[in-house]
Amino acid sequence: MLTLSDLRDGRLPANQPVRLTDRLWWVGHLLPGDPFSCHAYLLEHGDESVLFNPGSARTIRHTLAKIAQVIPVDAIRWFVCPSARPEVAGALPVLDQLVRREDAHVVTTAAVAASLSHVGLALPLWLTEDHGAQLTLPDRVVRFVATPCLPDAFMSFDASSGTLLWGELAAPTAPTEAFEAVRTADLDAICAFQANSLAAPTALARLREALAALAVRRIAPRQGPLVPREHAAPLLARLWRTRAAATDVAEDPADSPTLAHQVYGHAVHDELTGLFTYQYMVDTVARWQRFQDRHAELMVSVILLDLDHLKVTNATFGDAGGDRALMHVAALMLQQCRDEDLAVRMRGNALALFLLGDNPDAAPSLASRIVAKTREATFDGALAALTLTLSAGTTCRTQGESMADVIHRAERALQVAKRGGRDQVETL
Repeated sequence: MLTLSDLRDGRLPANQPVRLTDRLWWVGHLLPGDPFSCHAYLLEHGDESVLFNPGSARTIRHTLAKIAQVIPVDAIRWFVCPSARPEVAGALPVLDQLVRREDAHVVTTAAVAASLSHVGLALPLWLTEDHGAQLTLPDRVVRFVATPCLPDAFMSFDASSGTLLWGELAAPTAPTEAFEAVRTADLDAICAFQANSLAAPTALARLREALAALAVRRIAPRQGPLVPREHAAPLLARLWRTRAAATDVAEDPADSPTLAHQVYGHAVHDELTGLFTYQYMVDTVARWQRFQDRHAELMVSVILLDLDHLKVTNATFGDAGGDRALMHVAALMLQQCRDEDLAVRMRGNALALFLLGDNPDAAPSLASRIVAKTREATFDGALAALTLTLSAGTTCRTQGESMADVIHRAERALQVAKRGGRDQVETL
């Protein structure tokens, strides 16, 4: 069997699997001239084996032929599908006809499942949200990590080998490119692509937090080059420095972002609070609305938050005191919300959270936690006497409803909370 060291000039073979590390194999197939071909990976684990990124209807036969050189195809119980895009999930209808195991499952998230529901699969879905975001195998664990601001994508992490299965790691390239990123130019291209994909510092910060608990030793992408052990940690460190540079605290001037990146970063990121800007919210939530309109089981929920007596705070503690209060609530929002939620500074001092999911109680519950945490806030020094309370209004969008009407209803809920005595949550 081939290993990475056997690859000639780093080129992947057409008809053989490649062993990456202990029981983890590359089993994908690259279509000639197609830069969007998807890397598929096999975790060999007896009759609990796992296939990541099944691929397209055009590539699955080649992938199954490679798998058969390692294990019987019917040893695969778990088919991890991190996206509904055709180059990732197009193979599922084929697998639906081939797989005979009654205990086989497609592993995915609720958001991806909403799209897959239109395929009409007989294979049952195993949702990561229902299982603590991890798949526990005999003596091995696969964890799942949400991709910031992308409700319909996630990463997988094989804890035993330390392999992070990323999504789109770099810009699409021709299949003739080397599989491993070992040159400085390769790593530069990955950093540039990720800087644009996760330009907002809050997105990179959330990704950093999610990966901090994982001992990442190599990165195996769905698209892009594999990052081997010696380069994985330095690459992640560069991405975090990109985040620091975007907030003007770069550790190394050589890592400062380009002017275009700086401009884009300011366009999506509020400098005071670290939240997304109103305009970025408009663009992102417009996509969420279209997603909801195609999938009746999903909904966009809105939480509007407003600090009580902020004018009094400004008058008593100065504008700096008011800014500290806003920053404190913004930090609480980021701590309490999910990676895929959108935390926004609206116009003026209004703050908001936008959620995409299938639980109508998620927004009121999240708002209540933030209101309670705000009530517990304490400050030092000149702000020691400052106390904070927060009012919140929540609502859910119905299919076809304009976002202006949804926000207006959330504003009415917020006003009900204010008139009812503040420091509370109302839902309409």
